[in-house]
Amino acid sequence: MADEESFDDAYAALADGTENFSCPDADSLAAVLQHTPATLAPLRMIVGLTYNELSVAITLADPDARSSGEALKKFERSPPPEQPSPKHEQVAASIARAVTAAMSREILTVPPGAAGARKTAERYGMSPGPDFVIPDESPTLVVESKVGEDGGTVRDKAARIKSMTSAANARGLKACAVVDGKGWTERSAALLEVVVATQGRTYTLSTLSQILELPEIQALVPP
Repeated sequence: MADEESFDDAYAALADGTENFSCPDADSLAAVLQHTPATLAPLRMIVGLTYNELSVAITLADPDARSSGEALKKFERSPPPEQPSPKHEQVAASIARAVTAAMSREILTVPPGAAGARKTAERYGMSPGPDFVIPDESPTLVVESKVGEDGGTVRDKAARIKSMTSAANARGLKACAVVDGKGWTERSAALLEVVVATQGRTYTLSTLSQILELPEIQALVPP
């Protein structure tokens, strides 16, 4: 992470290159990233993506594009080039496409039926609010989903799931967690905390179908 002064300078360059964020289109973002790679730091903070998560977003936006998290970190920390190379321009363009695709909800969309943390917090008086409530009226289950591509963010996400579980328990609701990403395998202690907090109701994408076996779900299935 850049020091505060460098980050402020990068933020100012990003704002200047997008007309104070009034025109954050792919071409504008690509241009500012090409000339000032350090602007990737404030851009990532704005969209809330780690290097590895941005790497995934790049491939989602363009299946032919590939930039690892480590490569993106090196790009961000590289000095402004006198003459951007074709590879440098390609990476900048891939980042810009991914960011604009995420902002327009072409990728990383909220699944249908997801209430969203803010809405559930307001509607059910829970803080933090879960991503899903089942069923929508008079819920008996709440579900929090978290993708973690690096160990550092996983610790914070585990803490949020534990807080959500405590809020659910206080209201007599069963809490579930759905986790994915290699960060969870890197921080097995954090994953264990989630499993214990949810009393075993923690699933991955490969085991998610098992949530259908919960009595609270089975009770919703017509005879």
